[in-house]
Amino acid sequence: MINSCYWYVVNTKPRQEDLAEKMIMQLGVETFYPKINDRKGLFPGYLFAKYKPIEHFKKIRYTKGVRDIVSYGYNPVPVDDEIIDAIRIRMKNGFVQISNDLFKKGERVIIRDGLFKDFEGIFEDVKDSERIIILLNLISYQARIVVEAEKVGRAA
Repeated sequence: MINSCYWYVVNTKPRQEDLAEKMIMQLGVETFYPKINDRKGLFPGYLFAKYKPIEHFKKIRYTKGVRDIVSYGYNPVPVDDEIIDAIRIRMKNGFVQISNDLFKKGERVIIRDGLFKDFEGIFEDVKDSERIIILLNLISYQARIVVEAEKVGRAA
């Protein structure tokens, strides 16, 4: 495996993904830095690089903008091509399209975790790739809140 060419995850220094990608590409290594918009990566602080560890591990690890390579012990952890392909399939005009069909507008939802745990509300809209807007009905007041989508489920 150490002589095979696989995708690996590169951890970058804060806000240096673009620099790290540019410098790694200068080593002749294929990179993939999926973004959701022109300023934000799908995985902030991380990008993918396809290389043979025996040839490029140390060069990449000590490249400007790179913090480390995701490893288990001293071995970099390979990423299946299927994962890279699944991300690439969701790309449109150079950006990963985040599904906003998690819930339908007007659907009743329940918050499963956090400050508003067990509160029911109405799904209103998608805020960004990780958060949604919910209209909560409190005693005599309606409040719009933004909640992490993973903390919300369909109400019974």
